[in-house]
Amino acid sequence: MKIPRYRRFSRSMPRSLIFPRTFLPDFRHFPFPVNTPPFPLRQEDQWKPPTSNFEQYWGASMKRFARLLEDFLYDLCFGLRQLLRNPLVSAVCVLTLALGIGANAAMFSAVHAVLLCPLPFKNADDLVDLTEYKSRGVDSGGVSYPDYLAWKGQNTVFEETAAYFLVKASNDIVVGGPFSTERERYSTVTNSFFTILGVQPAIGHGFSASDELPGGEKAFLTSDALWRSVFGADPRALYKNYLLDGESYTLIGVMPPGFDFPNGCGIWVPISTLGESGLHDRISHGYLVLGRLRSGANLSQAEAQIETIQGGLAKAYPHTDADWHVRAQPLLNETVGDVKTSLLILLGAVGFILLIACTNVVNLMLARALVREKEFAIRSALAANAVRLLRQNLTETFVLVCISVVFAVAFAKWGFELTVSLTSVHLPRMESFRLNVPVLAFVSAVAMLATILVGTVPALEASRPHPQGPLRDGRQTDGLGVRGRRLRGALVVSEVALAVLWLCGAGLMLRSFMYLNRVSPGFQTEHLLTMKIALPGGTYRKAEQTCAYLGRLMERLQTLPGAESVAAASTLPLSGESDWGTFLIASGATADWAKASAADWRGVSANFFETLHIPLLRGREFTPADEKNQNTIIINEAMARKFWPEADPIGKTLLHRDYRNPLEIIGIVGMSEGQD
Repeated sequence: MKIPRYRRFSRSMPRSLIFPRTFLPDFRHFPFPVNTPPFPLRQEDQWKPPTSNFEQYWGASMKRFARLLEDFLYDLCFGLRQLLRNPLVSAVCVLTLALGIGANAAMFSAVHAVLLCPLPFKNADDLVDLTEYKSRGVDSGGVSYPDYLAWKGQNTVFEETAAYFLVKASNDIVVGGPFSTERERYSTVTNSFFTILGVQPAIGHGFSASDELPGGEKAFLTSDALWRSVFGADPRALYKNYLLDGESYTLIGVMPPGFDFPNGCGIWVPISTLGESGLHDRISHGYLVLGRLRSGANLSQAEAQIETIQGGLAKAYPHTDADWHVRAQPLLNETVGDVKTSLLILLGAVGFILLIACTNVVNLMLARALVREKEFAIRSALAANAVRLLRQNLTETFVLVCISVVFAVAFAKWGFELTVSLTSVHLPRMESFRLNVPVLAFVSAVAMLATILVGTVPALEASRPHPQGPLRDGRQTDGLGVRGRRLRGALVVSEVALAVLWLCGAGLMLRSFMYLNRVSPGFQTEHLLTMKIALPGGTYRKAEQTCAYLGRLMERLQTLPGAESVAAASTLPLSGESDWGTFLIASGATADWAKASAADWRGVSANFFETLHIPLLRGREFTPADEKNQNTIIINEAMARKFWPEADPIGKTLLHRDYRNPLEIIGIVGMSEGQD
């Protein structure tokens, strides 16, 4: 009998079969002395077995552990060698699993940052957002300041309450610092706003109770980012006066890095800056109220008690507070908005991607098991049991998945950042995205799941070899048999089914996208250029001053080459910005504001509808004389159908709280998307 050469033999057999254990470190003798050489120990240096029962049990346990560790290291090395022997198949498996695991890691990172990660406030689970809404008409999403004061004084379910003004992006403030001037979002807040959140200024101090009273000090706090960009992070800039919208304010503090609540604000001013009239206004509902629940109180109790207080206000002030109701929800829900459902759907979708990827890899592993059929037969003939073969195959799959996880983490970080940079939709709390411990734990769990899904089926099939056939005739036979062929067929069918399901979903989304592209926004979007301008409120206090400036600006823009028409508006269509206001249809001598309705108001220049090609259905458009008089309005067809379904609204008058004189309807225009 001719014995094969060592080198040729070593290429086809695992190292655990060709090396006698005497040539390897004896891991079973554990613990062994430090610096043990990798060859058999002398008799006097070998570890002596213990004598007591406890030591015997402990020594036997250590031997079993050392044996398992030794086998695992053998399997690990052998698995790496198998991957290197089939580089093309291994690369395909690694990339397939990396894409599936990376997609799941990226989506879970978004879900964790937006939905699961608590807000960066003190005991954020106890924070409740309170708003008012009207049973008739449009949800205002805010609270009047007098109602907030009544809730604050009469409730017993909150330890502390605070209010802040719901700032619109169109009302940004102009900040003039020693290094630059920028347009920044701001919020007017009560003095308890920062204490209820458990956040204090990193430099300086917050607002006091006197700052909340009318006539208080004009002070402001800035974000850390604005402190560095506008004020140069200079401590000497503190307690000096700066211009906010042309008015002098004192910088008294800088908030910690990362704090920009609410709505990405960079400037906070005391609520007294709204003036005494604003603090007594029961018609405007522009504030949001925060409450911190007392120990033992829950959300339902808080909503019921505030609703009772609001009912008393409705009886005391029927003209302004009647028909208003209270809604209470966790602050996290208000911050996240309506993206929760979308994120969970996407997380489920990428779960299907992982299943498809695992199914592909399982088929590849089953195909590779056919090539290694003789190897498994020899192992079985040499007394390797099914458990040993199963463990070997699972270890090989584990090595494959571990390599895939390394690429998956890189794919997740790079792909997520690319997606966020390309999307035009603002996702809340995306600044908190990072590969932290929960995300890595999720990746590890997904990796273990992928190991089980990918490795179990091929390992079970490989652990049931039939050595007689392959060893007798030496040919590669279909050792997986009928059961294996059925299994591969079932995997192919499931993979096709999942792929068809994905294609159906993608087709529906593509169809919806094409449908949205065909839907007319109500105005002409081609060759339309927009820009935003922030005018200092201290300089342009009156509407006449703003109109005069915009008139001069539009005249100069009209002279630019290629400019066909120029117009101005307080908010742009499809921008997501709105300016809700209450109005009454003038029908008698007295105005019953309890029956007021709400609508989105937009101030526009005379040629606004002509510039955007919004069709005029009836009546006429604005003229320069209308801009000066400010006693005419134009409504859209949706409002005309709702309030005058069988009459002509042209010539009717409306009452608005910001205008002293009634407003006459002079025209009706078509709908543009984003209008109600």
